Amino acid sequence: MDGLMIGIMVMFLWGIADFLQTVTIRKLGSLKNMFLINVICTFFIFPIALWLYFKGMLSFTYYDFILVLIASIFDIVASYNFMRAFEIGEVAVVAPITASYALITAILAAMFLGEVLSIAKVLVILLIVIGVALASADIRKMRHIRSVKGFKEAMITAFSLGLLFTLMKFLSTRLNLATMFILTWFFLGIILMVFSGIRLGWHIKRLEFGTLALLALIELLFASAWLLFSTGLSISDASFLVPISSLYPAVTVMLALIFFKEKLAKNQLIGIGIIIMGLFFLSI
Repeated sequence: MDGLMIGIMVMFLWGIADFLQTVTIRKLGSLKNMFLINVICTFFIFPIALWLYFKGMLSFTYYDFILVLIASIFDIVASYNFMRAFEIGEVAVVAPITASYALITAILAAMFLGEVLSIAKVLVILLIVIGVALASADIRKMRHIRSVKGFKEAMITAFSLGLLFTLMKFLSTRLNLATMFILTWFFLGIILMVFSGIRLGWHIKRLEFGTLALLALIELLFASAWLLFSTGLSISDASFLVPISSLYPAVTVMLALIFFKEKLAKNQLIGIGIIIMGLFFLSI
């Protein structure tokens, strides 16, 4: 499986998960949603982590652990602001802004990890990001973007994710896949759970079974995407994989169109065409 296919799979998994998570965020709030998602993560991943540990498949140094702690700071900032942006802002506006982390990651990877960005790759990356912006937002809603609710949170998310994914790419050169997944998903999940739990005062009311089932499905989608993303980083450049995976807002918008009966503006239809063309150029 090559980096392009992995990126496309991650794109769809993240797009579907974000579509579903919008429902739970607006029902539960950002902090409660973050806490419950990561409780579920800990419950399911902990036995796997123990099994991998006793099998001797987890290997890392104190230096790696410190890097993961730094990554956890970026993850907390990104996760909270991401959920907050979707809670208070319009999905059609904040989604493409958060997806701009692709450009930030590509630039940082070229500056600090030695990844080569050819002129052609830069142009294709820009083309895809423009396509994401067009496909995921109605331009009419972005005329006064600085005053739009969720804009600040979406920008903070983009920069935090750019830093996080660059650091993850560096970790992927030092860790095996099992260790990479456990440290960056399970361990960061525990930190996010503790952070949100403290902010909530560890007070959670009983939830309906349907809400818990939906949260479990969302966690499964995110975990699958993260595992694939970690795999992709080990075999492909971050400046190649990240822009493809950042196409997830287009998936979210298409699902909203189908299930919420939302209408697409002309610029969104143009954006979908640009995305397909960009993917074609990346695959050749």
